[in-house]
Amino acid sequence: MATIKTREIHYTAQDGQSLIGYFAAPEADLPVAGVIVAPEWWGRNAYTEQRARELAEHGYAALALDMYGEKKVTTQSDQAYEWMMQTFEDPDTIVNRAAAGLQVLAEQAEVNPEKLAAIGFCYGGKVVLDLARSNAPLQAVATFHANLSPKAPAQQGQVQA
Repeated sequence: MATIKTREIHYTAQDGQSLIGYFAAPEADLPVAGVIVAPEWWGRNAYTEQRARELAEHGYAALALDMYGEKKVTTQSDQAYEWMMQTFEDPDTIVNRAAAGLQVLAEQAEVNPEKLAAIGFCYGGKVVLDLARSNAPLQAVATFHANLSPKAPAQQGQVQA
C-alpha cells in the first residue's frame, strides 16, 4: 500500500454553497488518476472518507464530496432525508455541486486532470450518474446500490464515462 496524505479542501458550488471536501492522495512523483467519492444521504462521513483513503492507498487521488455544505453529517434518517430532498428542489443542484467537486479535484497538483472517475453510494450513486449524464469529463463511473432515476435521460453523446 502507498503512503498517503490527506487534507480538507474548501470550495464553492455554482449555487453559492460553501463545501468542504476530504482529499486523499498517494505520495507520488507524478500526478495520478482522480476519483470523486459521492456519499450516501448521511453526508460526508467517516465511511466516505475511508473510501477516499482506500483509493489513495491503491494509487488514486480521491475527493470525498460534501453535497450539503459545511460538511454536514447525520446519523438520523429524517435529517438525512431532509438534506437530500433540499438538493432535489432545484434540478441543477446535484450536478452543480458534484461538478464543483470534480473541478476542484482536477485542479489538485496530485491529480492528472485527463484521468477522472466517480463513484457513489446510494444517494451518491445518483449524484455520479447525474454528473455523468451532464457530459462531465469522466472516464469511468461506478455506483453502489444507487437510485437509478435520472434528472433527465442521458442524451446520445452526452456521457463520456
